[in-house]
Amino acid sequence: MKHLQISPVPLALSCLLAFAAAPLARAAVYTQDQIISDRTVMTAASRSVLDYYINDGVTLTFTGTFDASGGMFDMTAGTTLTIGPNPDAADLTGFALFKDIWVTGHAAGIRNTGGLVRLTNARFENVHGQAVAVAGAFFNNATTSLAYLDHVDFVDCYSGNAGAIRNSGTLTLTDGSFVGNYANYDGANGYAGAFHNNGAAANTVLTRVAFTANRARNHSGAIYSAAGALTMNNVTFNDNWAGTLGGALRVMNTVTLNLTQQGAVSRYDFTGNFAGSGTDVRPIEDVQSGSASFAPAAAGGGFLYAGSVNTKFYLNIGAGVTLAIGDTDGADKAVDSIASGVVTSNIYKEGAGDLILNADNSWYSANTTVSAGRLLLGNDGAKLGGKITVAGGATFGGAGTLTTSGTVTTTPTASVTVAAGATLQVGLADRATEKLSINGNLALADSTLAFVAFGGTHATKLEALSYSGTAPVKVDLQGFSTGTYNLGSFASGTVPYSFLLNGVAAAPGGRQTVTDVSSGGSLIVDYYADTARVMTWTGASGNIWDGAANNWQGSAAATKFAGGDAVVFNAAVDSTIAITNSARVSGIVVDGAAVTTFLGGGIIATAYAGGDAEAAVLSAGGRLVKKGAGTLVLANEDNVFHGGIELAAGALEFSRAGQIQTGTAALRVTGSATLRARGGADIETVIELAGAGIAMEMDTGTSTVRHTLGKITGAGSLLKTGAGALVLATANDYAGGTTLREGVLRIADRRALGTGALVVGSTGAVLELDGEFSAGNAIDLGGRALEVRNAGAAAATLAGSISNGSLVIGAGGAGAVNLAGNNAFSTLQVRSGARAAVIGARGIAGAHATVNTGGRLDVRTTGVQAAQITVQPGAVLSFADIKTTSPFLVVDHLLVLEDQSVVALAKAPSSKLWLAATGDGVLDNGARLDVGPRTSDFDLLVEGNNLYAVNINWAANPGRDIVAAFDALAALTGAVYSRLDEGFIQPLVARRPGAPENGFWFKGFASIADYDGGDGRIGHKDDTRGGMAGYDKMLSEHLLLGGHLGYSRSSIKTGNGSVTDADQPWLGLYGAMKFGAFYFAADLAAGSVDADTMRPEGAGNFVSGSYKAVTLGGGGEIGLILPLWSRATLKPAAAVHYMNYAFKDHGESAPQGIGAVIVDDFTTDQVEGLASLQFTQQFTTPWKTPGMFNLLAGWRCALKDEATVLSARFAEDVNESVTILGDVYDRDRLNLGFGLRVALTGSAFLTLAYDYEIGKDLDRSTVSLGASWSW
Repeated sequence: MKHLQISPVPLALSCLLAFAAAPLARAAVYTQDQIISDRTVMTAASRSVLDYYINDGVTLTFTGTFDASGGMFDMTAGTTLTIGPNPDAADLTGFALFKDIWVTGHAAGIRNTGGLVRLTNARFENVHGQAVAVAGAFFNNATTSLAYLDHVDFVDCYSGNAGAIRNSGTLTLTDGSFVGNYANYDGANGYAGAFHNNGAAANTVLTRVAFTANRARNHSGAIYSAAGALTMNNVTFNDNWAGTLGGALRVMNTVTLNLTQQGAVSRYDFTGNFAGSGTDVRPIEDVQSGSASFAPAAAGGGFLYAGSVNTKFYLNIGAGVTLAIGDTDGADKAVDSIASGVVTSNIYKEGAGDLILNADNSWYSANTTVSAGRLLLGNDGAKLGGKITVAGGATFGGAGTLTTSGTVTTTPTASVTVAAGATLQVGLADRATEKLSINGNLALADSTLAFVAFGGTHATKLEALSYSGTAPVKVDLQGFSTGTYNLGSFASGTVPYSFLLNGVAAAPGGRQTVTDVSSGGSLIVDYYADTARVMTWTGASGNIWDGAANNWQGSAAATKFAGGDAVVFNAAVDSTIAITNSARVSGIVVDGAAVTTFLGGGIIATAYAGGDAEAAVLSAGGRLVKKGAGTLVLANEDNVFHGGIELAAGALEFSRAGQIQTGTAALRVTGSATLRARGGADIETVIELAGAGIAMEMDTGTSTVRHTLGKITGAGSLLKTGAGALVLATANDYAGGTTLREGVLRIADRRALGTGALVVGSTGAVLELDGEFSAGNAIDLGGRALEVRNAGAAAATLAGSISNGSLVIGAGGAGAVNLAGNNAFSTLQVRSGARAAVIGARGIAGAHATVNTGGRLDVRTTGVQAAQITVQPGAVLSFADIKTTSPFLVVDHLLVLEDQSVVALAKAPSSKLWLAATGDGVLDNGARLDVGPRTSDFDLLVEGNNLYAVNINWAANPGRDIVAAFDALAALTGAVYSRLDEGFIQPLVARRPGAPENGFWFKGFASIADYDGGDGRIGHKDDTRGGMAGYDKMLSEHLLLGGHLGYSRSSIKTGNGSVTDADQPWLGLYGAMKFGAFYFAADLAAGSVDADTMRPEGAGNFVSGSYKAVTLGGGGEIGLILPLWSRATLKPAAAVHYMNYAFKDHGESAPQGIGAVIVDDFTTDQVEGLASLQFTQQFTTPWKTPGMFNLLAGWRCALKDEATVLSARFAEDVNESVTILGDVYDRDRLNLGFGLRVALTGSAFLTLAYDYEIGKDLDRSTVSLGASWSW
């Protein structure tokens, strides 16, 4: 016979299971569409954590009408609400819909006051509050409130203010939208049509969020940022409007907004945003219908209104990206305008990209700083007011007018200060414009005036009221054809200047010349450009690349470079070329087997756009083409190849991502080539594998490829080499597969590896997963070992087949590596700190798996196949919460559980859970079972070649039945001693010589006890009712003897729904002796118990049973009667009571065959003591008969009440014995009582008694009613 040691507290889990079945339990999983219309209030003490997990393809809908703020969910501090896809689902498509919700207060959807909200895949639609409230859908209501929203949309939500969201704490929203939301306050307010950032502690981050057609009666059609911090990444604004100020945005106080447009798309257009003028709110019908009844006003700030002192608005635009605010060809320049109410607001243009302003921004009277990249006015009707400062390396200009409207202005009305190294651009490359007018001063300091010719012949003029500055200014003529040009009039002031041609100093004797022929205050130049040619590097005069050195060879004996040429490098030996300033080319080809290195300034390659050119120049297209087996090393400043990069052969080496910029074009691989990163780089270039493969070599650091506009595409393959890390951050669709030869390859998207397989080229390479996704690529281990790490906090899944080698799961972030594919690798190692989860039956099929100390292997489905599994000391093998009759693991050979290894269950089983079936057996060398706080109720059972987790918590623990029997005996004993007190010790009518000596009595009683659970016990209620009759005879004035018989029925109901009904007949003797004021009483009773039981076993299964018992009890009491005053006495007493309980003939059956237990016969006993003090007062009734009442106070204590060690067998397998430790309750308690006796005649009496007992684990009430006769 096998022996299974079962630890104490066997019935406690029933409380947990009863709680788990309650509505709105934690981690509720929704497997089909459902509608919820009940309001939920969450506090730290009640429902502190709620998780709604939604399966794939399922929609959970919240709806209803409520009369309190926080309509669907009202959360307080210390609570957590999670709503989103079931994390164990394959595609994570579960969806939550908040729709048609109305509240007479704030936040019809969720009000979060100091809690934590996680919301994923959701939409709020027509969710609204009353017209004087705030936050139609969501209210982050405290500075400590946290909200993390992902893929959440807000559609047609409204409230008085903040139509969708008001945030006072921390809130992030990623991949969402606000569409058609509005603020309709019925009064002077009505602001923030979609979002309100409120309070100094407010911290909001919006990433990839679209604001469309939101509106407000008063101000801030989309966003009102009153205080705190607001960060916006790749956010769009279109067709939003406000009645007075800030059609899209209104910014107040010292709020900082970062609009980061980096790498997501090549161009953003914010259009259709407008605001009115004045201070009156617009009719409520306007916002309700979405149709404004007023004309846009530039003074209102159609896009942005900066309305307070020291407002700061940062626009950080990434390289290769353009943000255009306003429609270039729009007729109404009041739409999408920028305005301010003070002169101390600030706009900061940052980042290497372009910002184009197309509206009338003349009502902006404050400060603009261009720190990097370009800020351009995009058409002749565009305007900008205030003071503009251009920092070194940045560019400002375009067309239109710099002037300030309104009364809040400065003197002069507009000014531009161009710092050393900065550029003022006059004109646009993509359209013909007339002039750039500055209605104020232009200050220049060692800077550049860049005149950009559209189509080669059209030059925009520059006009300014005044000029200042004494440092030389460079006049750069870009894209000009041969001709004479008037570049502008000088109203006052003169500035020394020199000429650049396409960014390069005009060299004496060069192939491009410029002559100053100015007259009459205008800057007039003659420009001559030689034919643009294909020039081949010779290095005849050294290694300098400029316009003067004779280091080139072209047609017509040309030996000097000119801007716009197409250049070729084809050296036979290694060479280093130093670029002076910068080089502008129409194309560049690097060929040959040598190493060519560029130093110095950057290269700008654009398609040739003006003047005479050879056919090959016109077809060069602004591309860099790398041919031949050699290496091109870019060690110079940043380069931009607007026509893209073509890698046909050899290697392209770089150290910064800025050296391989391609704008909106791609890095196209047409042959077998290597892209080599020296150090880390953030690569925002589209990589196209056009039928060829690329080797990406990262020697050190981490290089990231991210570009959501494009991707790594094409039919070619990717080879990762080098010790550094390569990160594929976005989706790709290249088809040729990936080879990981060295270093770390990190993927952050399920499609990062394209559509081909991943091949492991050497042992020691690492694949990192970063994000919650499922990658379906096959992995060929190539007979080698691959280490896989999860670098993030969420689980990431490898769903493709993994074969032909060894897999090592290494430590990284907190998330698990899920194995879901049809796999066939030979070994699996889960290292310390790592977590692997098998979610497919063949996830580790055929593998010899070892879980190292500190590692964890989760089994999340049934039928998981493996060759052999070893769990080392301190390692964890865990199993999911799945109801199953089949094993989780099917192991071909051994399952080895080493000493101090841990087997963990996600949820306690209802009876016997089949964990593993093995071919060669289970070696349990001392594993520990962990099922959470009730671990002591369960154990592991090895049966044959199988491993089970056994729940003995549901075993028929008779601890409560023993207690009930003792309670019944206590009630009986109390009745007996009450009779002795009434008839002999303190009789109501004193006995006289010759008085009757015989007595007959009857009592009925009811005792109701409530025993608390906890500390391993199950709580229960015990309701005992019965009756008894007795006869006694006074043998002398000192001695009375008697006997009694009785019957009681006890009903025991536990907190988890178990029921015991017990019938208990009794028979007993009693007696008392009295000597003066002293007395002694004793009793002896015997009885039997015949009980029926029923208890739930989970999943609708009920176990029924029965048992019998024999009880034998007795006790004694000693006391003293002390007179107080007339007819009043005080009785101190001490008593001891004993019961022996013999349990037998137990049996159970279960219709579904699960959970039935047979408890072996056993015997136990208990001893209890009572110390009491009773006060008695006699009185005369109104009908002149004697009466008496008494009051009692006492203390009951358990003198012997030990846990009973029981032996039991499972009905499913009677050969399997288990050991159970019976429940023990703390029975020490205070006893309070009241009694009343009344004589009906000289020999007939009525009695009434009530006792109340209260202790740590119980409270009990007992009442009895009796009658007696004497003769």
